Amino acid sequence: MSEVTWKKLRLAGFGAYKEPVTVEFQEGLNVLVAPNERGKTTLIAGLQAILFGLPASSDPGKFGDSRFRNWDGAAAFEGELEFCSRGVVYKLKRLFADNRFYLQMKENGRWREELSGMHNPSARRPNLEYEGKLRHLIGLSSRDLFSATFCLNQPLPETEQLDEEVQSLLSGSGGHYRAALEKLQEEAKKLTRYTGSLGITDRDGRLDGALELLKGRLEELRQAWEESREGADNLQKLLIRARELEDKIK
Repeated sequence: MSEVTWKKLRLAGFGAYKEPVTVEFQEGLNVLVAPNERGKTTLIAGLQAILFGLPASSDPGKFGDSRFRNWDGAAAFEGELEFCSRGVVYKLKRLFADNRFYLQMKENGRWREELSGMHNPSARRPNLEYEGKLRHLIGLSSRDLFSATFCLNQPLPETEQLDEEVQSLLSGSGGHYRAALEKLQEEAKKLTRYTGSLGITDRDGRLDGALELLKGRLEELRQAWEESREGADNLQKLLIRARELEDKIK
């Protein structure tokens, strides 16, 4: 995953921000100090809405347009995020009313359109081109995963509450880490019966694994080699004795 740096966030008609508001981020750690209910959490929600879209929802308790649309006669309902990924500066604008987006890339000091279209997070058929581009730029295309890992909201999630998608990210294998661990344990049992002694499982197995079987086969071959070498030595002695007897007869 490439390094991503947020540079500028602009929101209009979003949550508490009836009029357009712009926040510019500096290099390193940024700290915003403000009283409660002044829009700090709204800024985080706006950043996520620009990246992942704002679902149409009539429930104000859910992440959606009903919750974040400013109903005080705002002239616009949109957001814009400028960020840097893989050393290139991008600008993503989204119209929250219909989830139309415009992605631009800065090239030689000028903005050039990279991708545009509709991206509705509630649609049955996702915009695969946009989501693929988003994964390329920031490493993932899921808002839930983003908010549970790289952009933590309040309250912070407990380890036991991390969903399957987060566990998949943590394992790096596309599956739950416990499933991956169990798979590794089963593979280890095939290799050796002493998984308990190695700290892989609670106790050693009853049946020999591939390593023990191989060790036993090597021991059999060693014994056979010793016996064949002893037989060769005896044969050599017999040949020498036979020659001595032949010489005496002559």
